[in-house]
Amino acid sequence: MDDYQLIVSLIDGTNDLVYSVLPNRSFEFVNNAWLKQLGYTEQDLTNLKLKDTLFPGSLRKHDELVSEVLAGASKSGAEFTLLTKNGTRLDVEGNMFPRMEDKNIVAATGFFRNVTEQKRAQNEIEDARSKIEFITDLMIHDLTNINQEILSMFEIFLYDPSLERHHKSLVQEGINEVEKASKLIANVRKVAGFDEVAPEQIDWDVWKVFKHAQEEVALKFPEKILHLKTNIHENEYFLRADRFLPDVFFSLLHNSTKFDRSDEVVIEINAEPIKHTPFLRIEVKDFGPGIPDAEKADIFIKAQRRESILGTGIGLSLVKALVKNYGGYINIEDRVEGDYTKGVNFILMLRRAKSVDL
Repeated sequence: MDDYQLIVSLIDGTNDLVYSVLPNRSFEFVNNAWLKQLGYTEQDLTNLKLKDTLFPGSLRKHDELVSEVLAGASKSGAEFTLLTKNGTRLDVEGNMFPRMEDKNIVAATGFFRNVTEQKRAQNEIEDARSKIEFITDLMIHDLTNINQEILSMFEIFLYDPSLERHHKSLVQEGINEVEKASKLIANVRKVAGFDEVAPEQIDWDVWKVFKHAQEEVALKFPEKILHLKTNIHENEYFLRADRFLPDVFFSLLHNSTKFDRSDEVVIEINAEPIKHTPFLRIEVKDFGPGIPDAEKADIFIKAQRRESILGTGIGLSLVKALVKNYGGYINIEDRVEGDYTKGVNFILMLRRAKSVDL
């Protein structure tokens, strides 16, 4: 058996669809997998042209591919659709390269795999996601308008001089509930953006993000004074993340401030780069009531008593999801080891911007 026959024998044994096309677009060779999956026989090849086996939408694309290969180019990652003998579509992807004889290109040879099922599943997922996004957008838009109308009517009642005092308190409660619903809608809109493909990422100055979060949290709790004690300085540490990183820091500070019973809330924030790694270790320590060990395991799953999507911020369970998406890590420990009543310590490992020196 010569080398060519050996190669043909090996190709015939593969599950990939292998075929070789001559310049006149007739077949020089097809393997058994190609015949079997497209439903043809060896006898069919006598009068079969390449165009007979291609779905109409792929004719031009495949012809251009063969022309480029016959001109000397090797192509990888090619995708197109074949047509079986009984008319079924077959999605394939793979590579094509020139076949040489005596330094001359005599044919274009391709190795392709059947990805029909993968494509079908992918299309079903994309269709389902499109429907969910449409419904979400519709609900957010309509509910926002409805809430605005309700809020306007409540405010008209509230400032009506003829409204009795006890009725005003009821109207105010109604306004508070509508505002909660508005926060929920805003959070649904925010969460809906978590699964966007390749969201834009930028470099964030850690100090600036925490300072901004402190200012935002202070607005939510005007009756409290929030003090940050930190070893972080401006322009010292930078993280590479998407637009949700400020929400992560805001939620941690908001969570600690909300459950601290003191009028003056102190939160310690310390950062330390992990040598020879791209990670920055950040600890966020508060002096609140803490979390019992039995609840620590579930705090990021259910965000039990500390936060929820109905509250302000994105919630601790979503904080964990975001940190994971950044290739990072978050955990919760006691600020004072062994005594949970002394407050919590959120420990984050986040990737630094690539521009930093490791």
